[in-house]
Amino acid sequence: MTKPAGVRLMRRAGKRPCSPHVPVLLGMRTAAGKRTGGAAHEENMDAGRQLSILCLSVAAVMPCLGGGRWWTYESCRLIPNKANDGDSFHVRTKSAHLIFRLYFADAPETDTSFPERIREQAEHWGIRAKDVPDLGARAARFTERFLRDGFTVYSKRDDARGRSRRDRFFAMVKVNDQWLSEALVQEGLARVYGAVPSEMPDGGSPRKFSADLRVAERSAKREGKGGWDMKRRPGREGPDRIERRELILDRPVSVYSLGEAPRYLARLPQGTRVTVLGRESRFMARIRFESSGDRLEGKCRVRDLDLESSPLPKRSGEIEEQEVLLDRPVSVYSLGSVPRYLARLPEGTRVTVLGRESTSMARIRYKSDGASVEGRCRIRDLPLKKKRRDATRSPSG
Repeated sequence: MTKPAGVRLMRRAGKRPCSPHVPVLLGMRTAAGKRTGGAAHEENMDAGRQLSILCLSVAAVMPCLGGGRWWTYESCRLIPNKANDGDSFHVRTKSAHLIFRLYFADAPETDTSFPERIREQAEHWGIRAKDVPDLGARAARFTERFLRDGFTVYSKRDDARGRSRRDRFFAMVKVNDQWLSEALVQEGLARVYGAVPSEMPDGGSPRKFSADLRVAERSAKREGKGGWDMKRRPGREGPDRIERRELILDRPVSVYSLGEAPRYLARLPQGTRVTVLGRESRFMARIRFESSGDRLEGKCRVRDLDLESSPLPKRSGEIEEQEVLLDRPVSVYSLGSVPRYLARLPEGTRVTVLGRESTSMARIRYKSDGASVEGRCRIRDLPLKKKRRDATRSPSG
C-alpha cells in the first residue's frame, strides 16, 4: 500500500510520527477498507497532508517528539526521592517533574532488585556482591552533593525505561563545566557502561568522551578511589598504616579536600613543609599544611610524599653545632612555615650545622656568592658526628 506523503516526508527528514494520536488516525483510515484507482491515490494524498499538519501542530505543544535534537533544561533542582541513586534521579525543571538516567555511566545499585547487575558490578570493582549497595549509597550521596546548587540537563528524550510510572529519559547532566558522569567515574563511583548518544550536547565526539572516561576509570582504579578503595575485598589485605611525621616536599604536590566529593585545593611547591597525619585511603594520605597563615588539611597521593620507602629514622635530642663536609649533594630550603627551595649544595661543600629544626630537618649555614646563608635540609643527608658522651666518671671508693 502506498504510504501517505506526510509520513514519507517525515521519515526522509529523520523524524517519526510519535504523537499518540497518529496510530489512532492511521488505524481509522485502514479500518475503512482498501480503496483502488485514482480516488484512493487522491485520498492518500489528502490524508498525508492532514497528517503533516496534525504532526506540526502536535510538535508545537509536545516536546516528546524525536528528531535527534537536544532539549536543554536549565536551573534544575534535584527532587528528594527514595528511588534516586547515583545515575538516575527525579528532577524539577522550570515547568515539569522528570526522571533522568545518565548516558555513559552506570553507578552501583542501591538495593538487590537486580541480582545479575549486582554480580557484574561486584566483579567490576572486585568487591563482594553484598557490598555493592553500600557503594551505591556512596554514589547516591555524591550525586546529591554534586547537584545540590542547581544544574543543567541535556536530553534527547530517548526512553531509558525504569520502574516508575513516569517517563524516564537518558540525559547528560552538567554542573558548571563538569559532567556528572565524568565526576562519578573519576571518583570510582560509576563504571563506563550504558547508552551513548549519537552526538554530544556541545557538538563533541561521543567516542572521544567515552575514551576519556576510560582513562579516568583506570586512574581511579590506580589511585584506589571509590569502589577500589573498599577494604573488604576477598583475599586482599588493607593498606599499611602511615605514621604521623613531618617532611619537606621534594616535588610539587596537588592537594584535594577531604570527603567523598573532593575538590582541588592547591598545588604545593617543592620544599613546602607538611605534616603527614596518616592514610586517608589506599593511595591517598591526609596532610596538614599552611597557606596564607591558615592551617589547612587535605589529602594527596601517597606516592607524591615518597612514603612507600622506609620511614626516616627517628632521632631524639638536640644536634650539637658542628661543621661538616657534605658527602653527597644536598637540597636546602628556606626557613619559615612555608619553605621554598633555595639551592642544591654539591658534594664537598662545607656547612655549619646549627641545630635541629624539626624531627627530620636540621638548620644549617653555608656560603653562597660570598654571603652567609641559613636554611634547612634533611638530617639524613648530613654526615653528622656522633654526640660525644662525657668520658669523666666519678672515682669509685
